[in-house]
Amino acid sequence: MLNMDGVSVGYGDAPAVLTDISVTVRPGRVLALTGSSGAGKTTLLNAMAGLLRPRDGSVTVDGRPLRDRDHAVEHRIVLIPQDNGLAPILTAAENLQVALVAGGVTPPEALRQTAAMLDLLGLAGQADQLVEELSGGQQQRTAVARGLALRGGVLLADEVTS
Repeated sequence: MLNMDGVSVGYGDAPAVLTDISVTVRPGRVLALTGSSGAGKTTLLNAMAGLLRPRDGSVTVDGRPLRDRDHAVEHRIVLIPQDNGLAPILTAAENLQVALVAGGVTPPEALRQTAAMLDLLGLAGQADQLVEELSGGQQQRTAVARGLALRGGVLLADEVTS
């Protein structure tokens, strides 16, 4: 379980952009965060993913303080950024395989999981296409496939419907 309690975050010396935020993300549940452009949704997700340290309050995973992004990865918190975070010079399949192998999956198993995830998201026919050749929607689905393949305990998706 990922929990934020009384969190305030900001950038540099500027005033906090979010203050006193509390949210709990429970296993097996979907939580949608909505708001107008510039409301702080991405900032909140970055704090939940360990990319931004709170000025006040706490972010915990299973009751233990979240230290940073590496710690979040150890606890299987996967962030799909708004820009999808894919390497445009790799194929859709290679983007998944690289992430899986980096996470300790054997190359043969990474190939199997990649094929399964791309098929699940209707991208089997695009597996060998460079990401830069895919449509925006196909790129976003590739990023989702990568997040699912990484077996995130918490999958945070910024602008996932784009």
